[in-house]
Amino acid sequence: MPLSVNPQLPVKKVNTTVLIVVLLVVIATVLGASFLITFALKRPLNTPLASPLTSPLSLPLANTGRTFKAFCTEDPQKVYTSIAQALREPEKVCHIVENDPIKAVPPTINRFTSLVTLNLNSKGLTQLPPEIGDLPELRSLLLSGNKLIILPPEIGQLTNLERLTLDANQLQNLPPEIANLTNLRELSLTKNLFPDQAKEQIRQRLPQTNIRF
Repeated sequence: MPLSVNPQLPVKKVNTTVLIVVLLVVIATVLGASFLITFALKRPLNTPLASPLTSPLSLPLANTGRTFKAFCTEDPQKVYTSIAQALREPEKVCHIVENDPIKAVPPTINRFTSLVTLNLNSKGLTQLPPEIGDLPELRSLLLSGNKLIILPPEIGQLTNLERLTLDANQLQNLPPEIANLTNLRELSLTKNLFPDQAKEQIRQRLPQTNIRF
């Protein structure tokens, strides 16, 4: 009796293109997961992701790791992180924040003719250069927490100054030229060495100013 042979089942052909696409998707998925894991491991804990809407102006100086920052509100993306950088385009600098102790304010400060804010709080300064008076646009001068004994008479040339803080220095009087600051709205002089007579002279010279002793 002849043997019966079962017919072979037809073999389905695999579409090569589909197979390649599937392999590429798998590879991309694995690589993407690997990148995310690596990023998570390198990123410090509790560090917020940067927002595309965050500008350098909204970042505290301590968080940026910068000790010096100069910038202008008209171009918030342009931030100078050293005095040398800022001096290349001094006319574009509107605000300066110095976060490290410095021995003295350099005479080249007068090159920042567009400066509006100068923050030199807690720098250990013992004096200011006469060139401090060559800042015609200055509105806010912050000098608290230094070791200033006197101010140069040129301080009276800052006729657009609106805010002056000198708390926690060693001042006993202010120069008579302080009377020229007719736009000064706020003067803070707490924790200094002013005798009563000097306080009264300052009040008389700046009757329009809110003064704190």
